[in-house]
Formats: sequence, structure tokens, C-alpha cells
Amino acid sequence: MSGKRTNFKVMGQKDFIAYLEDRDVPFTRFDTTTVLGVSVTKIKPKHFRLGPREFETKSGNQIDTNTKMKDIELTTKSKNPISKKQLIRIIDERVQNMGTKGVYHPKRLKPKWNSLTDDNEKLELFEKYVTSKESSIGFLKLIKVNLCHKTLEAVIIEFPTSIEYLKSNKVKSICIDKFSKYNHGKQYLIENGIKPSG
Repeated sequence: MSGKRTNFKVMGQKDFIAYLEDRDVPFTRFDTTTVLGVSVTKIKPKHFRLGPREFETKSGNQIDTNTKMKDIELTTKSKNPISKKQLIRIIDERVQNMGTKGVYHPKRLKPKWNSLTDDNEKLELFEKYVTSKESSIGFLKLIKVNLCHKTLEAVIIEFPTSIEYLKSNKVKSICIDKFSKYNHGKQYLIENGIKPSG
């Protein structure tokens, strides 16, 4: 191994997407424009160490990070729907890392989740939590300090293709309704290209 670091700053859109797909990193694609009206494609990897990158739609060249964008982002259909195994991994990562010092510790959810070995049972537990009309204590505590991305409901928002593995056809609308009740939640939805309800 050479240990050579990847230079993301010089990557074009095709190379960046190829990099993500090669490493099985899911991402969301957004269409937006600069304040000067140049069409832009924004790629947001679903990975804690990889930030979003913006590319000129026509050329595929990366845009300077200081370039101002319009606030509106329209999600385009992701070309890489996640697999059932990826979804379980994403939920597991969320459960293991949602504990936040001084804010919230998932003392009921975490042991329950960790005790399950069957993927279908894990998905059932996940669905039970996110489809509950009443927001959990963890959701309320995390959203209060603007940590929306740490909630289980955020999995549905960030990985819209995940709903195909769940039984309820109202999962997404329930999650959107939950976030829409709070200012931080509304902003989180807008950042993910979703219009808050109500």
C-alpha cells in the first residue's frame, strides 16, 4: 500500500461518483444553480468523513467551494439504491452513534437492537420506531440541539430507497411530519430537498 491520499479537490463528477460506488458509499444527487444561474449538480455522500461536492452540470468539473449557491435544491432520483444489507449497516451505525454526551443515551433501544441477529427482526424494530406517530424521547432530545441527522427518522430522509424494505407505505410521510413540527427539523428537510408538511 502506498498510503497516497485521494485528492478530492481535483476530482470531476464522474470520478467522484465512481469513487463512491467503488466503496459502496450511498449518496444523494441534487440539482441546483449558482446565484449567477450556472446549473450545478451537488453530490452528498452518506458518510461521516466525506462532505458534499458541487460540479458544473454541463462540464462535470468541480466548482470552487466558495461559490454561492441558491438555497433551493431539488433531489434527483439516486442511481444507486441501497441494498437490504447496506440499510441494516446504516441503521446499526445510527443506533451505535446516536448517543450524545449530555444530550441523549439510547439505553432502551441500543440493547434491544444489539440483541437481534435476524435482519428482518431488525427492520421490524426500526420500522416500529420510525412509524410511531409519537416522537421518541431520543428524537426530541436530538432535534432540540439540531442533531437531526443522528435520529433514526433521518435514515428514511437521507436514504429514500430504504422504504422498499419496509411494510408501511406511510413511513416517509410520518417521518416528514415528525421533523416538520420543529424549526430545526424543517431546516433539515429543506437541506435534503424535501418540503416540510403543514
